[in-house]
Amino acid sequence: MEFIEKIVKDVYRRLRIYSRIPLPQLFGRDDSINSVTSWLKDESSHTADVLTILGMGGIGKTSLAKFVYVLHSHEFDRSSFIGDISRSCEKFDGLLDLQKKLCDDIIKPSSFQVRDVSLYTSMIENALASKKVFLVLDDIDSLDQLNALIGSKGFHAGSKILITTKNEWLIKSCALFKTDVKPKHANHLLKGLYETESRQLLCFHAFMSNDPKAGYEEVLEKLVNYCEGHPLALKLLGESLHNRDVAYWEGLIETLEKENDRDVTEAILKACNINTSVAFTNLIDRCLLSIGGNNDLMMHQLLQEMGKTIVREESPNKPWKRSQLWCHEESFEVLKRKKVRGHVYLFKGFFYMYKW
Repeated sequence: MEFIEKIVKDVYRRLRIYSRIPLPQLFGRDDSINSVTSWLKDESSHTADVLTILGMGGIGKTSLAKFVYVLHSHEFDRSSFIGDISRSCEKFDGLLDLQKKLCDDIIKPSSFQVRDVSLYTSMIENALASKKVFLVLDDIDSLDQLNALIGSKGFHAGSKILITTKNEWLIKSCALFKTDVKPKHANHLLKGLYETESRQLLCFHAFMSNDPKAGYEEVLEKLVNYCEGHPLALKLLGESLHNRDVAYWEGLIETLEKENDRDVTEAILKACNINTSVAFTNLIDRCLLSIGGNNDLMMHQLLQEMGKTIVREESPNKPWKRSQLWCHEESFEVLKRKKVRGHVYLFKGFFYMYKW
């Protein structure tokens, strides 16, 4: 049986049939590809068994993991890509379905139906401990998911576990890292694209080329700056602007930039009796906030806009019914109407209303 498996693997290599998963198209990720590939191929004893790709949503964690998996999964005895875990687990018996897929990939396909998470976990643990496996767990967002999919027994020599998540805290809090012999672990933080790669990605989806059409250069630069290197935003905007004229681009930019002020900072949060040390730690762990070189709080502009949109939806036409205000005109209007309920704080020239 082992001899036949070796023949099959050799045929796969020769035909370059690496995976049923299509190879994703990546822009500006050569350094990350090289870094993750180097980790994957390094079998020395000091190399991490588990690598976590961290980053905010839409930054390209899944695409990077898929790219490396498609190219190198055939180099292991067994391999499995378990994708979109967070969303899959929202379904009835979603976690059980993922466990079954993992068992089918690294043990052997079976028609026998197991309806117990702990039993599946035991089967997975035994397989991971006895075979050289390359396992990708994509979009983990809870300890239950992680504990159910890797257990706590450790891995066979040469195995590699690649995890993508927005929450750094989860990995070292799972059952595997509470054992006496902890696996070696490393992080790879994925950040936004540089300006050149951002421009190429936007052009690819908007113009089907690496360069903008004549007359679009100025509006293109504005959109590139607005997206701040966020690949998914660049892709979606590019697709939505395909075959649109310059006037349409300018109208979209005007809409996006409307009310683009700074978000609430630590001083305001403290004034509202919010525990900033805990709040900031959680946001940083989830890749939603970072600390700049001058100890500045930094949040991606798209996240800021999403937060503002959520607050606006609390009361679209009556700003005094919202929990926060940041727009000059709306703040002064609320004060003139004497509609304030709670406390108002003035910080850096902006009014913030906190109600309870």
